[in-house]
Amino acid sequence: MHLESNLAMDGGTISFWIRPAWETNSTVSHTLMSGRWRDPRQSYFSISEGWWEPGGSGRLYFVASNEDLVHCSSEMRLPTQTWSLVTVTWASGRPGFCKLYVDDELRAAAERPWAGGKVLETIELGSDAAATNSRGRTARGDIAGLKILAYPVTQRDVMARYTAEETPAALYDKKWAWLDSGIGGGLAAGAPSALPAAAFKRAIFDEDMAWAVSPGAIDERLRRLADAGFNIYVPCVWHGRGTLFPSRAAPPDRRFESRFAAGWDPLSYLVKQAHARKIAVYPWLTVVRREDDAHPEWADPGTPPVAYDVHQAGFREFAERLMLDIVTRYEVDGINLDYIRAMGVCVSPSCQRSYRSETGSELLADFSGGAPNAQARRRIQGWQDAAVGTIVRDFSARAHALKPRLVISIDGYAVRSNEERPLEGRDEVSWANHDWIDVIFQMDYRPEPDTGAYRAARAELADASKLWHLVGNYDVIDGSPAPRSGEWLSKVVDFERIGEASHGVGVYLYGLLSDAQIEALRAMTAARSTANEGRPRQDADQSDRLVDR
Repeated sequence: MHLESNLAMDGGTISFWIRPAWETNSTVSHTLMSGRWRDPRQSYFSISEGWWEPGGSGRLYFVASNEDLVHCSSEMRLPTQTWSLVTVTWASGRPGFCKLYVDDELRAAAERPWAGGKVLETIELGSDAAATNSRGRTARGDIAGLKILAYPVTQRDVMARYTAEETPAALYDKKWAWLDSGIGGGLAAGAPSALPAAAFKRAIFDEDMAWAVSPGAIDERLRRLADAGFNIYVPCVWHGRGTLFPSRAAPPDRRFESRFAAGWDPLSYLVKQAHARKIAVYPWLTVVRREDDAHPEWADPGTPPVAYDVHQAGFREFAERLMLDIVTRYEVDGINLDYIRAMGVCVSPSCQRSYRSETGSELLADFSGGAPNAQARRRIQGWQDAAVGTIVRDFSARAHALKPRLVISIDGYAVRSNEERPLEGRDEVSWANHDWIDVIFQMDYRPEPDTGAYRAARAELADASKLWHLVGNYDVIDGSPAPRSGEWLSKVVDFERIGEASHGVGVYLYGLLSDAQIEALRAMTAARSTANEGRPRQDADQSDRLVDR
């Protein structure tokens, strides 16, 4: 279908419902819409599943202006035979942007300065005919509710349209069916039964320094956590810029120097009060992250930005001392290691010497601008694994010798053994299988976590109970975090215990834990505690402008 248009490059929105009729997992591209800017460069506009073949096959693209290099894409395919709301919005300027939404979720975005002043003079629906690189791409399906606006909209606008126009049945299927099937449908044949609610671990992460300000701040947090049924508290005590407790291994965060000097020890108070409420404490350290210049000797030029050099023995020894300082002086129940990775490939002179010594090869030649061949990749991976793994192994041995029941957890994303890991030295599965760590928090903050990847990674573990999801309890809407609904959070927590038969779940972040979430978790806990849940495990100790009025 051909449409005439007078839409400005300065800013606009196109939004429509589409029900694709092509085959699921089709290997060809499907252009939902294309357009041509009135521009001597013949710049085009497109919305397409697949583009820039073959590398772009299977991705959902929004190209606002190819000549201005303004485009974004998502690793997703539109569900076939199902209606989806597709919305694209853009603006030129400094910075300009383009954004791609599917239903009520932001799927892709990019910022880039680009000049306006052009007009979209023609639009082709279901065809790439208006694009300068037309290859006969088409899209079979139905389109409805096309809206073309001469201004960009916000995500709240998109959410309002989607909520107002989607059918209740489709809303349920898209938002809740995956959860309810796991909770109500029970476990797959042969899977272990779920832990009883009282034995299931619920951890919440607190990245804000405010927990350490006063006894009152700690008491209020613990009260809210107890109300919500959390039994593990993970407060950040080191974020790469000084400690939030009076450490003997590192200087305090400058904002706490005078309080610590006067005798205030927030970690000691926290542990005592948390244990009185039967809440375990896992102090959280962002091990390799660097947020000040207190130790320039461990961050030579060429070290990844905001990181320490994991290949320097001095830094590794410092990290171990810092963590052991907590273990030896406080009755903590666990230690949580975040940023336990190289955060990139260090190419400083000292790293080049280290690489040459350990591999016999030249780092700069192997790294090849970030695209090493298979053999070079294995060498770099092994070099990185050895450095980061040394921190985990050595700390684990000494900490477990002091406190055998101490839980050492790490934040990561475990993958199957046949998948490529990032070249950062993080090897969650190996660490767990060597018993260096006790829990892997699988970071997945999407509204629907990837349960397939989670189960595949769990199958790689000698002890599958070591893998726990770390879910987000908020969305970022129009650039600002907003708590998800209490219904969503309570369903996800319930799903992890019953649908996944996990031993625990982590929630990120305390600062976005709303009263509505607490109430929903409390109600779910009460309901489950009185329900007949069957045989317990034997190891239980373990915008309105888009809305049609």
